[in-house]
Amino acid sequence: MHTPSRRPPSNRPSLVVWLATNTSGVPRAQARRLVVLGLILGLLLGLLTGTLAGTPFEARLPGAVGGVLGGATFGALAALLLAGLLDRAARWSDPLLGYSGHVRMLLRAGELSFLGALGGGLGGGAGGTLAGLAAGAVAGGLIGAVLYRLRGLGTALGLTVGIVAGAIGGSIGATIGRLGG
Repeated sequence: MHTPSRRPPSNRPSLVVWLATNTSGVPRAQARRLVVLGLILGLLLGLLTGTLAGTPFEARLPGAVGGVLGGATFGALAALLLAGLLDRAARWSDPLLGYSGHVRMLLRAGELSFLGALGGGLGGGAGGTLAGLAAGAVAGGLIGAVLYRLRGLGTALGLTVGIVAGAIGGSIGATIGRLGG
C-alpha cells in the first residue's frame, strides 16, 4: 500500500534530475577531455609535490591518486551542493539568478572536476591531512581564480569552487597517503 508523502508537492525537479540535466551546452566528449587532462596533470603535480615535500613514494602515489579522484568526484559535488545551500540561504527572487545554476554548468562542462583533480593531486602528494587540505585549497583556489579571471567568468567564482573542490580532494588524498605509507 502506498502512503502519501508528507512533503508538499514542489515544482522543483529532484536532485538527480537537476544534476543530470546538461545546461552548459558543452559536448560530453569535450567535458571528458577536460576531466582527463585534470586527472593527468593533478597526478603529475601531486607526484612532483610529494617529491619536493620529501613524502615517501609508497605514501605519495596513493595520496596523489586518491586526491585526484576525490577532488574530481567528491570535491566537485561538494562545490555544487555548497552553491545550492548558498542559493537557499540567499533566497533569490528569480530562480535564474541563483549561484548553483552557474556552478552546475561548470560541473557539466567538467571544469569543477578539473579544478578538484588539480587541487586534490597537489594536496594528496603533500603529506599529512592538514597539509593536504591546505595545499589542495590554495592550489585549487589560485588555479580557479586565475583561469576564471582570464576567461571572464569571475575571480570570486573560480576562487570559491577551486578552494572547496581542492580542499576536499587534497584532504582525501593526504588521508589515503597516510594510510598507505
